[in-house]
Amino acid sequence: VIEYFDAACVGLTATPALHTTDIFGMPIFKYSYSEAVLDGYLVDHEPPYVFKTELSEIGITFDKDEEVEVYNV
Repeated sequence: VIEYFDAACVGLTATPALHTTDIFGMPIFKYSYSEAVLDGYLVDHEPPYVFKTELSEIGITFDKDEEVEVYNV
């Protein structure tokens, strides 16, 4: 990365993972999502809705040797 770019500083935009901190060391600057929202660079969002269905609650189960219908649409 450092040899590819012709720059004095290279910024990484991803959250540092263990393997990247092993290579590059600890980040020298952190800018959180909350800070970016407060500074007006990002727009905050509402938390996602959680839709509960019978399928998501109990799943699909099959008995041993049960025939399963196959639909070819």
